[in-house]
Amino acid sequence: TGDLDIRAPMTIIGTGQGQLDPGDPASGTLVYGNDSDRIFDVHSNFSGAVQIRDLVLAHGERPNNNGGAIYNRGNLTLRRITAFKNEADLGGAVYSTDRLTMIDCIVDGGLSADDGGGLYLTAGSNTTLTRTVFTDNEAGGTGGGIYNSGTLALNQSQLGGFYFSPSNKSTNDAAWGGGIHNTGTGSLTLVQSTIGRNRATGLRGGGLANDGAVTMTNSTISGNISANEGGNISNRNTGTITMLNSTVAQGSAPDGSAIKNQGSISTTNSLFAGACTGADLNSSGGNLESPGNGCGLNQASDQTGVASGLLILYPLSDFGGLTDTNKLGFGSPAIDAALNGPCPNKDQRDEDRPLDGDDSGSSICDIGAFEGAPSLFADGFETGDTSRWAGTFPP
Repeated sequence: TGDLDIRAPMTIIGTGQGQLDPGDPASGTLVYGNDSDRIFDVHSNFSGAVQIRDLVLAHGERPNNNGGAIYNRGNLTLRRITAFKNEADLGGAVYSTDRLTMIDCIVDGGLSADDGGGLYLTAGSNTTLTRTVFTDNEAGGTGGGIYNSGTLALNQSQLGGFYFSPSNKSTNDAAWGGGIHNTGTGSLTLVQSTIGRNRATGLRGGGLANDGAVTMTNSTISGNISANEGGNISNRNTGTITMLNSTVAQGSAPDGSAIKNQGSISTTNSLFAGACTGADLNSSGGNLESPGNGCGLNQASDQTGVASGLLILYPLSDFGGLTDTNKLGFGSPAIDAALNGPCPNKDQRDEDRPLDGDDSGSSICDIGAFEGAPSLFADGFETGDTSRWAGTFPP
């Protein structure tokens, strides 16, 4: 009995992370905790790295302790790992105090009695997540998907949304910080990543509750719900957020469906659909707010008060690429309206920027994380707008 202690550099390789089903533990290589103990304990009293890949880690449990599937205090890389229905006090799936890299992983059904339903990352930890998905994780405290007090980078990764979920439920839930709680010591970087359709059942931050430092580029926070404030984002007094070509949209909360800001948020070329409350955002231009003007965008190149019906923003879904996005419909005022100078040369889906999305003859970046392609038909056929057609049949 007991967990598997790793006290030397090694590589553990299975046959695959499998396709999980609620009735079937796995079709790949399964390491099963039987709801009786943690699975792996990676120690720190050695030099060198540990790699674990192509496994399913299921039903690890560590009540009144940390890390249901893995406790990491060393240098650990997880590749093509599915962590399924693991449980602990902190870090339902993984608790990490040092260096952690996760590539092409799924973290599903994690449960923590306190914080970090999927991951719990301590102060001083350093974590990189690439093409990794978090679904159906739950924390009794904060950080349904991830609780971060260290340095965390997400690349082409997603929390919630429409991604495949072994337990058939995509949202991550917590009292606050349904997707991620980034604490006062936390540094969070989002690149081409999505926090979508997560839920804060208590105080704040359906998608992101931030008390630390966040940088977002070509990323989307959308469709999240808070029972109190900050449907998509709650940014507290100590929190700083810097956004470039990002989308914050279609959230829900009594106070600030898009953003509740009590700290500092700086934004360029970003799209806000919903209500901003609290402190004004610091705009460097090229932003758009719909339907109101509560974000405090004040540059000549900003657009405010854009009617919801004119924005033509699709709900969060799979519009190509590795993560869900909010697609811009043809004719949206966000198309070809950003500043080209600071605009990245790819959008969230890794499609080229800038494009001539409004058929004007000039290639200009779009506002937000999604770059709209030029229309296929000059007469607006694909939009349903028949105003420029010569005729229709039947008439």
